[in-house]
Amino acid sequence: MSSITWYTYKPIDTILVRGAEDDSFSNAAIFPPPAQTIAGAVRTAYLKERNICISDYIAKEADKVIYEMIGEPSAPPPFTIMGPLFEKDKEFFIPVPVTWFYQRNNKNDKDECRDKNNKVNHIPIKDIVPAKIINKKDLEDKKIYSSKPIKVWPEKLENSIDTLSGYFINIKDLNLKQDKEKITFYSADFFYCKEERVGVALYDNRSTREGKLYGFSHFRLNNQVRLLFGLTQDNILSDKGYIKIGAEQRFGLYEQFNNEQLKNIYEPKNAFSYLALSYIPCSQENQQKVLAFDRVAYFGGWDMAKGFHKPMQAYYPPGSVFAEVIENTIPIEEDKNA
Repeated sequence: MSSITWYTYKPIDTILVRGAEDDSFSNAAIFPPPAQTIAGAVRTAYLKERNICISDYIAKEADKVIYEMIGEPSAPPPFTIMGPLFEKDKEFFIPVPVTWFYQRNNKNDKDECRDKNNKVNHIPIKDIVPAKIINKKDLEDKKIYSSKPIKVWPEKLENSIDTLSGYFINIKDLNLKQDKEKITFYSADFFYCKEERVGVALYDNRSTREGKLYGFSHFRLNNQVRLLFGLTQDNILSDKGYIKIGAEQRFGLYEQFNNEQLKNIYEPKNAFSYLALSYIPCSQENQQKVLAFDRVAYFGGWDMAKGFHKPMQAYYPPGSVFAEVIENTIPIEEDKNA
């Protein structure tokens, strides 16, 4: 992979990114913001920082170099967004692979740590139970049958285990040997809080729709926490500036962030699987590569060229594990003891 330039992002207020539930297509909120949302915000910032009229860009009347740098309207950008991660005190946190589990019946391996509001926000665990890739013959030997292929399965099936999906870990602990020390797993509450908001629905002309309300969850980063994202192309963003991420024109400060530790996160040795840092499209190609994933998410986004919402798309959530490298994944070092 080419070199990556990293940026921190601290919103001035809250962030709102809209999605939809797959069963009812009702409105939902997504956090952290998907890489696709950040990519759109970066392209808009590129235009504004260079005083390029967005209408000229949409009408394809801007300079040719503009389209070479950020791509055509409605087309994917020529660069990749890595992350986002969480950054706190120059430590970096990533989603836990969905193939990690822990033994629920071992009290010594689940020492809950609570914050000042008595909420559990991080848990030290020593004995992690990894999942392994299994083939059809293994399933038949265990007399397990499924209408769809099962690609991973937790080991030590005789014990009671729980998933660690939805937690975050320090990136330094991703390949930590599990027999040496405990790994601390952080819940979402460690990084941000959710704020419920209710508003009045509007018509297209921004007038009020009588008797129509809507509700969304906004997300606010905790003190000392920032989002961190990587950009695989130079000369797109300045060293620092403002970008708007998500709905309701919410904005924040971005700033270039240099750290040696981040240079090697996507090139470890002995990689045999790859961890998704953000949402990965549920395409036919990616379906052949996915090993494990949690509940699929649905969201669309805003089509700048059409001035309308994009169609809803299904995505594998952060923490999903793939057998091959794809955009916005990092290799997971092979566990020789597995």
